[in-house]
Amino acid sequence: MFFFFENESELDKDETEYETDQEPQINEPYDPLKVDIISQTLSMQSILDRLENREIDLTPEFQRKENLWKPREQSRLIESILIRVPLPAFYFDCRNDDCWTIVDGLQRISTLNNFVTRKTGDELKLRLTDLEYLREYNGLSYEELPRQMQRRIRECQIFAYCIRPGTPDDITISIFKRINTGGMPLTLPEIRNAVYHGKASDLVKEMAYSDDFKLATRGKISPVRMQDRDLVTRFLSFFILGYNSYNGDLNGFLDKGLETVKTKFSIEKCQILLNIFINSMKVCRELFGDFAFRKLIKNNNTFGPLNKSLFECTSVCVANLDENEQKILIEHKEQVFLDYKQLFSTSFFDAINSATGTVEHVVERYTKLIAFFEKQVRKFS
Repeated sequence: MFFFFENESELDKDETEYETDQEPQINEPYDPLKVDIISQTLSMQSILDRLENREIDLTPEFQRKENLWKPREQSRLIESILIRVPLPAFYFDCRNDDCWTIVDGLQRISTLNNFVTRKTGDELKLRLTDLEYLREYNGLSYEELPRQMQRRIRECQIFAYCIRPGTPDDITISIFKRINTGGMPLTLPEIRNAVYHGKASDLVKEMAYSDDFKLATRGKISPVRMQDRDLVTRFLSFFILGYNSYNGDLNGFLDKGLETVKTKFSIEKCQILLNIFINSMKVCRELFGDFAFRKLIKNNNTFGPLNKSLFECTSVCVANLDENEQKILIEHKEQVFLDYKQLFSTSFFDAINSATGTVEHVVERYTKLIAFFEKQVRKFS
């Protein structure tokens, strides 16, 4: 490496967490007239039919995964059905009738899937265990239950709330946040992964899983709870929409970026954006090495953990440089980096360090970094 700095042992520190933002509250409530949720009673048979035909998305990519319940917990749920104890209400996103998404009730649906629809020999196939009342059924699979008990499961009635087609994505996200009541509630990145399932979520996943992203961030951004996808969604939204269109609602801005990909991007355009992102990661790695996206701590001249706002701003600004400008910067990377360190003695530091979701600090960090790169290119041209 060409970098020579004080306290390079800082690189050896565990960096499993990265800085969070103090984001402003959303001040514009959505129109309640657009909330379209119906309540209805469904037969368990209809749910099992959908499971058997893969028409309920068990969302295995959620870090709050299916099958968190142990066999004992799963067995007690089945026992509740067999002794006719009413189950709590389920919530489904039914906007795509061909494949419902579970908003709340994933572990219960997963249990039914494990017990009834999984085939014999599947390692997740549930056999009842540690039952409290129906102990004679311990060790049995669904197929081994008496016929009347099988029928009791299939004829069971459940109560469900269904989000209907026409409900906007931003409202659906709010519903996910308010309704999800599991022991490990969904994070916003996980909710976005569900709501923008398909083209947009696939692109974010490819970006987050790319080797160049992992190298540029030194593998320090955990995929647990989709923190890595949250980070690349920042790049995606600010690159597509531009920092000048930011209004102070960070979550809404990220949603709008994903909505733009979902509704306006072709598969080919998604691939182009993926390539732009990967190239930005390569250039950032070339320019800043192990110190990419890490803010300089002014008092002791050391670098802190990866900073989300610095990642977002740097990756977007680098992506907006043309190939020749990127080449010039890389050819003079030692001097560029020395000058870059001086940025942290200006208002740029505050713009990435506190109240980073305000319009003022977003504009400040972008204008400062854009001006820096322009000056460096002119300097070495």
